Amino acid sequence: MKEHLHLGNTNAVLLEIQKLVKKREFLETISRYKNFRNVRIMLSANDNIGVERMIFIDNENLPFLLSNEVENLLLDAIDEISRDISSLNLHLKNL
Repeated sequence: MKEHLHLGNTNAVLLEIQKLVKKREFLETISRYKNFRNVRIMLSANDNIGVERMIFIDNENLPFLLSNEVENLLLDAIDEISRDISSLNLHLKNL
């Protein structure tokens, strides 16, 4: 759970809740899709001498299916955002 004590006024809390609700709605839309395919993770990272590299990870590199992990990731993210919204609502009541 994120710490929201830095949000000291009602408007800041309401804006944060609004942002989180939009994120959750976006993730809920994606989570309704089925049969994820061609899942690939693209990221950049610095190697041991500081050179930035692009890295691609797909099912060829992993012992599990990324498509299943995407579904789990979406559900976990929705759950965490929902907890954050609940926490902010409680914080709002205590302002």
